[in-house]
Amino acid sequence: EDTSLVPKYTMSEEQYNQRQGTLRDWGRQQKQQNPNFTLRQHAKEHREWVEAQRQAKLGLELPKGFQYDEDGKVIRIPQPSQQHKKDQDPIPTEFGPDSIHDIRVGMRCEVQPGSRRGEVMYVGLVPELNAGYWVGVRFDEPVG
Repeated sequence: EDTSLVPKYTMSEEQYNQRQGTLRDWGRQQKQQNPNFTLRQHAKEHREWVEAQRQAKLGLELPKGFQYDEDGKVIRIPQPSQQHKKDQDPIPTEFGPDSIHDIRVGMRCEVQPGSRRGEVMYVGLVPELNAGYWVGVRFDEPVG
C-alpha cells in the first residue's frame, strides 16, 4: 500500500490551539490550576506512581515515597516540595539512544495501539521531560 499517495491532513497552530481535549489544552488547564506545573514533573511522578502500582500488584515492597492507605490503595506520601534538578533522573536504558537508532525525521510510521499512521517529525531528547529519547509523530488524522 503506497501511503504517499494519500493526501495528508493539515491543521494550523491557531486551529490546534482552539481544539479541546488535546495535550496542549490539558497542559494549559493544569497550568491554570498550578502555575508551577510542568509536563516533565508530571511525567516523572506518573512513572513513579505506575511503578508503585506494579510493585504492589506483584506483592513487592513499595518504592520510597509510597504507602498503602486504610483501604489498601497505593498512595504517594506527601513530600516537602523541592527544586527539581535536571541531573537527578538518569535516562532509563530502554529509552536510550539505541531505542531510536534507525528512526529518522521524515519516515512514515504506524503507532500502536490504534494503528494510527503519520510522519516522524522529531527524534531526540526532550529536556523538559528528561525521560529518555522521544519520537514525535504528526498523525495523518486529527487525533489530539
